[in-house]
Amino acid sequence: MQAVWSLWSRPLRDAPSGRWLSARHHLLGWVLSFETVRRHYPRTKLVTDSHGARLLVEQLGLEFEAVETPLDALAEVDRRFWAIGKLHAYGAQREPFVHIDADVFLWRRLPPALEQAELLAQNPEFAIAGLHSDYQPAAVFRQLGAAGGWLPPVWRGFLEHRPQHALCCGIFGGRALDFIADYSEQAIRLLTTPTNVASWRTLAPLDPNIHAEQYLLAALAHQRSLTAACLFASEQVAYRPGAGRAVGFTHLLGPAKRHPELMKRLEARVRRDYPQRWARVQAMTT
Repeated sequence: MQAVWSLWSRPLRDAPSGRWLSARHHLLGWVLSFETVRRHYPRTKLVTDSHGARLLVEQLGLEFEAVETPLDALAEVDRRFWAIGKLHAYGAQREPFVHIDADVFLWRRLPPALEQAELLAQNPEFAIAGLHSDYQPAAVFRQLGAAGGWLPPVWRGFLEHRPQHALCCGIFGGRALDFIADYSEQAIRLLTTPTNVASWRTLAPLDPNIHAEQYLLAALAHQRSLTAACLFASEQVAYRPGAGRAVGFTHLLGPAKRHPELMKRLEARVRRDYPQRWARVQAMTT
């Protein structure tokens, strides 16, 4: 199985640190993700654009087995749609793969059930209904429909499914490559159809990316009777203290990437285990 990362660098133009505490910690995260994963999956690939290749390969020195730059074609895409790069990377794969987010660290190899699965993901996310959920698929349906936008045909029917759920894509991939390519195409269309772009603005602060990447994925998998093999059975299990340690997996979700103490530990780990990489980050950020 090939390990794949992606970086669409356009969103970094406004915020070089991304969602991290600083640009320095963003780079340290890339180092630790790449180095921990390639111990288990030495066949590695980066899908990026020219700027991303310069940043991660030429400057940071990460030794991906393959580097592709098709994301140069996204120069005019709205940078709010940060999942676009990932979706393009998913759909372009031609052999079984696992895509790894750059805030994910693998201390152990993934279980065989995930490596052999038609579809794999990190965990289901069931907190869909209600005002406090990050997911509001019914609101998306109403707004895009009222504006004459485009929604995948599966969306209406999946709104009736219980329990409503999405699939977290901290890790994502599998062997069902035709399905993944079709899902990727529909998710990209959902984000970038011109009428939809205007509607997503009216739905702010709702995040279009998780609806296109994670909710639509669950809807299409349900339609095709594909059950994703997940590292964790639910988000409650995934985010329980010690759950990641038990399976050798860390995903620095949301605020964790901006937590000063956690970022101090990240820097100490990279400096201890990968001193040459740490020195490169030091040179790039001072």
